[in-house]
Amino acid sequence: MGDNAKRYTHLKSATCKRTTGVIIKKFLILITIMTIWSPIVKSDALISFSMNEGYNSNLFNDSFSISDSYTTFSTDVAIYPTEMMEINVYGDYNLYKQTSNLSSFMGGASFSFIPSTSTMISQVIFNGSLSYLSYGADFSPYNNMVISGSGSWSYQLRKKVVSKIGLGASSKRYTNTSSVTDNLYYAYGRLLATVWSQNAISFETAFYSKKFSTDDSFNSNNRYIDLSFRYSRPIGNSIGLQIFYLKRLFEDSNDAFIPGYTIDYLSPWYSLWGGDEISVSIKKIFQNQVVVYLRGAYSEKSYIKQRESDLTIIPQFTIFARDDITRSISIELERKYFTGKSLIIPRIIFRYLDNNSSLKLYSYEKISLYGSISLGF
Repeated sequence: MGDNAKRYTHLKSATCKRTTGVIIKKFLILITIMTIWSPIVKSDALISFSMNEGYNSNLFNDSFSISDSYTTFSTDVAIYPTEMMEINVYGDYNLYKQTSNLSSFMGGASFSFIPSTSTMISQVIFNGSLSYLSYGADFSPYNNMVISGSGSWSYQLRKKVVSKIGLGASSKRYTNTSSVTDNLYYAYGRLLATVWSQNAISFETAFYSKKFSTDDSFNSNNRYIDLSFRYSRPIGNSIGLQIFYLKRLFEDSNDAFIPGYTIDYLSPWYSLWGGDEISVSIKKIFQNQVVVYLRGAYSEKSYIKQRESDLTIIPQFTIFARDDITRSISIELERKYFTGKSLIIPRIIFRYLDNNSSLKLYSYEKISLYGSISLGF
């Protein structure tokens, strides 16, 4: 891991004012376009702006524990050209104080379309999106563009029982490493029911196929199935409870392997794991309209075997297995203020995470603190 250590040290000290300036310029151009456009569609649009301040004690989810604070500016316009369609245009600029090359710009657009043939019993929905993500110079190999599309059909079987099936696909292309692609195809079936008064339960089965190709002629097709269960119910007039469980099963996981994890949450391979995940969430609404969310989660994940390689380092061909046990707890507070036709929402989030891994590099603790204020009108 010596090469990785050098790389992380370099990333921590790297700065790139020119690249940060380019990212800011992209965000300001998008803001200008949306500001000019919004009065034209204001009668059929919802517009929102938000500013967030945060601190992350472990940017790269590893034992190096590189920390930084950041500021995020976001804008969003939801347009309704007809009763059957919603178009959403958004932009986010994320500025890190010390690790400036991790600063990023994301812009994109999406749509949802519900055909007029939909009824209260049967409903068809089509979705599509296009997004672009750009980092500073040191992280530019992870710049990417994603195109996705999906469709679903839901049908009310009985008064309190609804079934839903859907399928979709997405294609991620890394714009600075054109031969690296990440394609996902999926299909799912879901059953939702309300039983014994206010107990809501849902079961879902989803099949995924992830196809990768990389610069060093590595190609893989990873298939897995998600089996999930969700239970929720109110407790009294002001408390809500939700329990979620996920079982992920990989096909031929003992024989499969992928290029190295590199920077965990930026890597295109980080979602490839099999195992179990469970979470419990509680929502409490106080009389002063302050809403508090408490959430605890536990997971056991076995990642696809790692061949030590990434997009920027000469490949090494040592094979590693990685098994993680993760525990986390979070608390979120928010309050909605209505002023005329505007809505203001201040929000504070605290999260603690402990990850114990069979690979020492990925055993770490993480604290995240996040505060935001958003304005919608």
